[in-house]
Amino acid sequence: MTSINPYAGGFDDRGNPAPPTKTGKLAVASLTCSLILCCPLATVVGPILGLLHFAVAAGKPWIRGGGLAIAGIVLGVVFSGFWIWGGWQTVNAFRQLAQLPSDAMLALSADDLPAFREAAQGITANEADDRSVELFAAEIEDRFGTFVEASFDFTQTPPPGRSSQEFVMPYRMLFRSDSGATTEVVAMVFFRPEPLTGQPLVSQFELRGADGRVLVFPQIEEPDSTDGSSDASSVPASDGDSTEPDADLGGGEESGGS
Repeated sequence: MTSINPYAGGFDDRGNPAPPTKTGKLAVASLTCSLILCCPLATVVGPILGLLHFAVAAGKPWIRGGGLAIAGIVLGVVFSGFWIWGGWQTVNAFRQLAQLPSDAMLALSADDLPAFREAAQGITANEADDRSVELFAAEIEDRFGTFVEASFDFTQTPPPGRSSQEFVMPYRMLFRSDSGATTEVVAMVFFRPEPLTGQPLVSQFELRGADGRVLVFPQIEEPDSTDGSSDASSVPASDGDSTEPDADLGGGEESGGS
């Protein structure tokens, strides 16, 4: 008996007329989903549909689209990898944003200057020397107590950053006095990205107590002279003449004297 090419003349391996050649819908869907970059779920579904195409098309040569399915699988895997990497970077960034202010405040409470410098790398020695950091720690202890914890507070509207690259995150900080009473403080923490890695670096603190007075550290820019009795207090970044933190509070140390 003569061997016959099963699909020569348009017949399948059973001698029945073969269906017309067509491009598999799964292959088209695979490539389409993998190219929807705005949806991470689609880039995951794309490779799955590509594999399903080969499973369905096995032994059915009239179903074309293998190239489309391969492209969908490869692109989907690549783009899904980017989404996973981006998601990990985002989670890591938020973890740092949540942890760095807490680490800085804990270091101040423990009088651990090296640990504070490590947690607040955006505050350079030129902006705040060791003496000003000690004054800042003493003022926090005197006004609020010992630091306990910090958490995001998205009910607050943060002010704009001081530059296009700087951003501000709102926090709720909890302090405990020697008597055991707790004080809740609204804190605005300024961040700027590290030039090479983009890692967020703490660059400034603004702490507002229940009395409405604002403790700013470091005071990098001249304060706005809206009136002579500003409620914003700050610890100067440079070596001050006063050894008592309260001596520089109450407003207007930069305005022209009496």
